[in-house]
Amino acid sequence: MPVDYTEIAEGALITAAGVTDSFQAIRTEINNLDEEAVEKNTLHREHLPSAVLSAGTTGRFGSDITRSDVLDAYPGWNSVSGWGSTGLETTVQNIQLSRAKTAGILVLANMNLKKIDAVFSSTTAWHPNYMAAFAIQFRSGGAWVHLARTERYLDMDTGDDNDFVTPTPLTNTKYTTQLTGKDVAIRTLIRNADNPSGGLVDGVRLVASIHSTGYSATTTSYCNIVLRQGNISAIALQGEEIS
Repeated sequence: MPVDYTEIAEGALITAAGVTDSFQAIRTEINNLDEEAVEKNTLHREHLPSAVLSAGTTGRFGSDITRSDVLDAYPGWNSVSGWGSTGLETTVQNIQLSRAKTAGILVLANMNLKKIDAVFSSTTAWHPNYMAAFAIQFRSGGAWVHLARTERYLDMDTGDDNDFVTPTPLTNTKYTTQLTGKDVAIRTLIRNADNPSGGLVDGVRLVASIHSTGYSATTTSYCNIVLRQGNISAIALQGEEIS
């Protein structure tokens, strides 16, 4: 029972209306099939298995989580170690990314950053270079792999960055309009090229750290980030012909 379907041309604009029209055309053709066009027992089994190989999701709420640069200082670009936990980690069922039919693992993560606060020379201080950093990591063959492209940063919102012409934090209370209650959203697709070891992927997590460089450790006592609720989902997808 052949069904005509016009593929989207390379470089063509994809719109919700266009995709809907394409599927509507397929629906119309299938619904208009003559009885003789469907062979006996054709519909006795599933021909289109789920596109989802495995999916995991988790969320957190309740008490806040505080991370400090004393323990979770930003380790540098594309570093897998040195990050702190956000409490958001989920699992998938041993996904082989090198499998031809595995499209990848879609990751959707959200975290609410309640505030950033710091103490400099024993006084509450502000500077736009105080930043919270977040990233996605996945577990392959038992080892965590860092996705540098997913790193996201939020600085302390001082409200008047022009005052900060040096790395030294300021302690004037007029900067108390610091960042409060901002959402961080990270979306990415983990592909086979992200997994050089070729190990089976069975976990995904959101990690956090604090950037507070440029200040003497003897004068900056700490810089904290306070995390509120959040969630993470990992959806392993398959495509092409299903056998």
